[in-house]
Amino acid sequence: TTLLENHTYDVAAVRIKMTDEHGNVLPFFNEPIVLETEGEIEVIGPKVLSLQGGMGGTYIKTKGKEGIGRLSVKNAQGGEENISFTIKNRYNG
Repeated sequence: TTLLENHTYDVAAVRIKMTDEHGNVLPFFNEPIVLETEGEIEVIGPKVLSLQGGMGGTYIKTKGKEGIGRLSVKNAQGGEENISFTIKNRYNG
């Protein structure tokens, strides 16, 4: 996923859903989800959240620099998933 820096920051919406091995949403999943970032992004809002009906989301934003960012979505039962972001200056391409 690519985000573009300009005179301010760029934001990405990240949707999270907990599913079983067949892809079915787990509507009664209530365990906490922990969000961690590395690099040139940060989470807007809480870094620990509970899913509602097995689904939820967060927003991440750029920090004003070009580079790479990574969002880790962690849960004791579900393990860890990582999403990488490339941040580019809007005027440099």
